[in-house]
Amino acid sequence: MPSITIRSGLLSGRTFQLDRAVVIGRGATADVSLDDPGVSRRHARIGRAADGWVLEDLGSANGTTLNGRRVSGAVTIHDGDIIGIAGVLVFFSERGGTGEQPAVQYVEGPEPAVLISMSGREAHSTADEAARLRLLDDIARIGDLVFDEPALVAFIAEELLTLVPRADRAVVLTNGDGGLVPRAARTRTGRPETDIVVSRRLLDDVMSRREAVLAIDTMADTRYAESESIVALGIRAAICAPMMFQGEIYGVVQVDTASAGMPFREPDVALVLSLASQLGMALGYARLHAALVARELLEHDIALARRIQEQFLPERRLVIPGYAVAVDYRPALEVSGDFYDLIELDRRRLALVVGDVSGKGVSAALYASTLTTHLRYQAQGQSDPGAILARTNGVLAGRSREGMFATVAVAVLEPSTGVVEVASAGHPPPYVRRADGRTEQAPAAGTVPIGLDPGAVYPGIRVELGAGDALVLCTDGVIEALDAQQRLFGEERAAEAIRSAAADSVDGIVQALGRAIERFVGGAAQSDDITVVGLRRDA
Repeated sequence: MPSITIRSGLLSGRTFQLDRAVVIGRGATADVSLDDPGVSRRHARIGRAADGWVLEDLGSANGTTLNGRRVSGAVTIHDGDIIGIAGVLVFFSERGGTGEQPAVQYVEGPEPAVLISMSGREAHSTADEAARLRLLDDIARIGDLVFDEPALVAFIAEELLTLVPRADRAVVLTNGDGGLVPRAARTRTGRPETDIVVSRRLLDDVMSRREAVLAIDTMADTRYAESESIVALGIRAAICAPMMFQGEIYGVVQVDTASAGMPFREPDVALVLSLASQLGMALGYARLHAALVARELLEHDIALARRIQEQFLPERRLVIPGYAVAVDYRPALEVSGDFYDLIELDRRRLALVVGDVSGKGVSAALYASTLTTHLRYQAQGQSDPGAILARTNGVLAGRSREGMFATVAVAVLEPSTGVVEVASAGHPPPYVRRADGRTEQAPAAGTVPIGLDPGAVYPGIRVELGAGDALVLCTDGVIEALDAQQRLFGEERAAEAIRSAAADSVDGIVQALGRAIERFVGGAAQSDDITVVGLRRDA
C-alpha cells in the first residue's frame, strides 16, 4: 500500500498509509497534521488519479514543492519523490517504504593508499567538456535548492552517481555536533539495506589536506580481514572531496566502488571536487541566509556576507595592457545585487561584464554570485557577447527563482584593434567618450533581462576605441539616483558628467560621474546599488 513518511520536523520517522486521499496541514482539520508554523491549516492534498497518485497545493501561504521545485495545480508523484510542505520534508512510496537512507558505517584502518590528490584550482581544467556542461546545469539546480538543505544534499548524492558512472555508492556528510554526520546516501541499486562504508582515516586525511583524494584498494588490505562488513562489500576504491567555501569546510562527499582494477580516473576526481565545492558554497550561503531570517546575524556576520560576495568580484584595479580601467562600486545596503567582472575569452579578446539583479540585499547578492559563475563558464571559447548572454539565459530562464532576473551588459574587447562588441540584456546602454570630449550614448537594443524568456536573443553593437577614447558601463542606479524631490539623475546628466571630466584619465571620468551623482542627490539616502566601469584606450 502507498505511504508517506515524514523526514523532518517533530514527526520525523512517522509513516502514514494511503488508503484514501489525505489532506496535509496544521491542526485538527487535516488528515495528516504537522506541527510547524510554516504549514497552512489545509496545505496540500495527496489523492489517487486515473494514472497514479497526484499532489496538489491547496493555496498554502508558503507553497508546496516536489523534489525541490514548487508545484502549481495537481502534479503526478512517483515512488521515491520528496515533497516539501513548507519546512517539512515528506517521502512518498508506492510500495510502503520509509525512504530511509542506506546505513553508513565508520571503520578504522591503516592509512589510505592515496593515488591522486587535487585542489579546487585544478578541478575545472581536468573535467572533460561533456561533464562540464552537465555540471553547469547542476550549478543552476543547486541555486534552486540553496535554501532547502535536505533536498540539496539528496540531489548531490544522486547526481554524484550520474556524474561518476563507475561509482556504486555515494554519501554526503556535513559538519555536526561531534564531527561529520551522514546527511544523504545513495546506491546504484537504490536498495536502502546496502551499507555504505566510510573510512575515518580517509575522511581525516581529506579534511587535513583540504583537497580531494582518490584512494585505491584500501579496503582490500589484509589488515581489514577481521572486518566482515568491509570484506563482504569488497570496497576497492573511493573518491573523497571536501565541501569548502571561504576557507571553511562544511563537510565531505564520497563515492566508492567494489570494482577491481583502476575504476576511477583523474577527471572523476575533478568532477566530484567541483560538485563538492559548489555544495560548500551553497551551504555557506544557506546558513548565512537562515541566520538573517532568524534575525540572529550581528554586524560582523553582515561583514562576512559582503566578503563572501566580493570573492566573486575581480580586483577593483583591473589590468588590460594598453588600456586603463576604473571601477566605482557602491552597494546601497551591506551586500549588493550589482556585479562586474573581467573574463579572458582567448588570447585575443577579453569581456567586461556589468550587471544588476532585481531586488537588493542578501537574496540579490546570492543570485548575482550564481549568475557570475554561469557567465564565466558560458563565456569560455566565445567571442560574441550576444552568444554569451543567450547561453547564460538559456540555463537560467524558466527556473524557479522566485521571479528574480538580472540586466547584464557584456563588452568583448579586442585590445590590439580597439574594437568592442557590446550586447545588452535589458541593461542601460554604454556611454562612449571620444578623446576630444564628444560623448554619446550607444543605441539601446531593447532586449529582455536574463532569466525571463528562454528564447531571448541579444543583438550586439560595434564600437571602435581610438587613442584616448573611453567606454563607460553603468547600472541603472546611476540613471535612477534620486534627489530629495524624487527627481531622477537621468541619462543627460550622466552624459554631461562624463563629457566634462578630465580627458587624460579614466579614473577622472569615473570619479567625475560619482561626484555629479553626489551633488545631485545631496543628503538623500542611496536608494539603489551603483556600479560604474570605465575603459579607456591609452593615448
